[in-house]
Amino acid sequence: MPVIFAMLVLIISLSLLTASLSGNEQASSADAAASDRALAAAEFGAKDALLRVARNKGYAAVYSISVADNGCTAPISGCATVTVDSQSNPKTIDSVGQVGELVRRIVVKAYLDSNGKILNYSWQDN
Repeated sequence: MPVIFAMLVLIISLSLLTASLSGNEQASSADAAASDRALAAAEFGAKDALLRVARNKGYAAVYSISVADNGCTAPISGCATVTVDSQSNPKTIDSVGQVGELVRRIVVKAYLDSNGKILNYSWQDN
């Protein structure tokens, strides 16, 4: 009888452990998907800012772009907050994408020629 009881406890423990691990994997998968969406929002903001700088070499601003239905209002489902500095060369663009509590950042340094055309740029995912 004690052997049967010990095996029953072992089976129940393993079942609970499996259920717990499965729940953790689902939460981790959801976080990874939200992180990917936050990165996509940051990329969208960085590309938008590059276009604005390409059109106007003196462009400097802080603005937000909604990239999903709720976008930048709570609960945040996809928002990019973009800062374009007033420095002339290189022009620094800081784009922060957010989905829920997850945040991803991209920093772009755009190098301009004397006419204000973008010669090249560096892109860093932080």
